[in-house]
Amino acid sequence: MSTFRLHVVTPMRDFYSGEVEYVSVGTPDGREGFLSGALPRVAVLSAGVIEIKTSVIETRIVCGDGLVSVTPSGVTVLSEHCRFEGEAVEDDERPVHDDAVKLAKTKLATSIKNIRKRKGTDVK
Repeated sequence: MSTFRLHVVTPMRDFYSGEVEYVSVGTPDGREGFLSGALPRVAVLSAGVIEIKTSVIETRIVCGDGLVSVTPSGVTVLSEHCRFEGEAVEDDERPVHDDAVKLAKTKLATSIKNIRKRKGTDVK
């Protein structure tokens, strides 16, 4: 199976980077999975679990809200916070919610919905 570059980033650090075969993320419209060669797009990331599969291992990352960008060079996940499933959460690693970030995410989600409506691909 073909691989692609996955990069998971938080405001505090580059959380994960590597070649993967498959990644699945939660969005407001449900789960989306990506393989090598996925069509370019930007999507809103819903807090939950990112599932990663490589030829060697399957990994689950618990994440906060954010954005997902799919380009020909790979998938980038921008999340307010991340931790590997099963890891304890330190008090200083808890997400800090910023009203400006919430407003930006809302505007992006609205813009994506409006684009889908114009293209006739909105299912709701």
